[in-house]
Amino acid sequence: MPSSASGPNPPAAEHAVDSSWLRSLVGRPARLLAIAGAAYLAGLVVYLPARLIVAHGEGTNIADVAGTIWHGEAALAGGATLGWRWAPLRSLIGFGFAGDFTVRSDRGELRGKALLGPRSITLADVGGATGASLAAALFPRLPFACDMPLQVDLRRVKLGGGDQHVDGRILGDAGNCALRSAPGATTAVPPLVLESAGDRRAQIARQGQRRVPLATFDLGRDGAIGIRITQEGAAAFPFAVPAGGLAVDTRF
Repeated sequence: MPSSASGPNPPAAEHAVDSSWLRSLVGRPARLLAIAGAAYLAGLVVYLPARLIVAHGEGTNIADVAGTIWHGEAALAGGATLGWRWAPLRSLIGFGFAGDFTVRSDRGELRGKALLGPRSITLADVGGATGASLAAALFPRLPFACDMPLQVDLRRVKLGGGDQHVDGRILGDAGNCALRSAPGATTAVPPLVLESAGDRRAQIARQGQRRVPLATFDLGRDGAIGIRITQEGAAAFPFAVPAGGLAVDTRF
């Protein structure tokens, strides 16, 4: 009978415990906290209220602000409403805060694009209907205010910086104006046109007499707007006294 030779027993297999999943947890709480913190900060930025950076209330021409800085709305003095929506791609290209805006009032709707830079404001493709009361809200230092329908067609406007300019025109129907200090004493004004061919100066004239300026606008490097009423303008706008011109500096 053949004998069965029993050799040495094979070594027992080693059953190692795979602890890679355990090692992967080391430091994970810190990473999770960092991710959670980043998400929280991102949420704060995404929902950052517009009222935190837009001055409003007493002493301003903005009655109230709603929404976020990315998509918000402001109630302007005079009843108009300004709405805006952030344009991220144009912001990156323009190195500023870019957005599309809409101004709604009882005179109609005005739409355009804006780019807010460190030292300048650029408006582009601004068109539509609005009222002269919007100018009073945007330029609070003007000593007078007007009430007339406006038709706006501005290809580009840049205020501030080294290459400020205006390119386009604004047509105004017949209306009336008054000093802010005496709002009851109104003066009728004829149909007007404000226009510029792309330089830093614009002028206002009667629609049928564009070669006779009633007022000129000069854009300064610091964003100031110098307004000078001419002798002809003093006759058309009796509140612009003394005869010979009224010089006004205002800001957007």
